[in-house]
Amino acid sequence: MIKKVTRDSPALTTRLLTSAQVRQMLGVEKETNDSLAQTTRLVSYARVRQKLGDVSEAKLFDMIAKGLFPPPFELVPGGRAKRWLESTVDEWILARKAESEAKL
Repeated sequence: MIKKVTRDSPALTTRLLTSAQVRQMLGVEKETNDSLAQTTRLVSYARVRQKLGDVSEAKLFDMIAKGLFPPPFELVPGGRAKRWLESTVDEWILARKAESEAKL
């Protein structure tokens, strides 16, 4: 279960979401737990750098700034923690592979 914070009143209210509600929010059809986990797995800067062949931190930030790589999203609005969906990173890698093969 995942906690969702809502602003129903001056005091914050916390409620638990079922996996079905999470799937609905993400727009995911009912699938196996493994499939849902794969679509919602979050990856950090370090993991993204590793998946991209150990690119430097500066290179990753440069690629994001130039719009060459998708930016991460904030886990908590206004917070510092940022992550990517692993599926987003994997799709980007596959798109680069397809572009490279098309040039051959």
